[in-house]
Amino acid sequence: MAATIVKTLPLSEPITWGSLEVTELNFSKPKARHFRQMAVAQDAATGDNFIRFGTLMDVAAAMCGVVPAVIDELSAADMFAVIAIVQGFMPAGQKIG
Repeated sequence: MAATIVKTLPLSEPITWGSLEVTELNFSKPKARHFRQMAVAQDAATGDNFIRFGTLMDVAAAMCGVVPAVIDELSAADMFAVIAIVQGFMPAGQKIG
């Protein structure tokens, strides 16, 4: 069964991965498996829990069906847009860092 695309992000700066030009990322509806490896860290000073950017980037790669190295090549602006999309599927109030 093909994944249901729920969000398409046109990249402000397309990237080249091998011989493939990536101009957009298609996000599938997330399932629990996308979050399986998500690690929560704790701020030593405040005790607050947060999720590292790298972890959210790995979740984004899984949701888009690309290898994490594709996400690593995104511009900063596109990376922040990706993080915002992933965070939109998470409960309100979860801090990222």
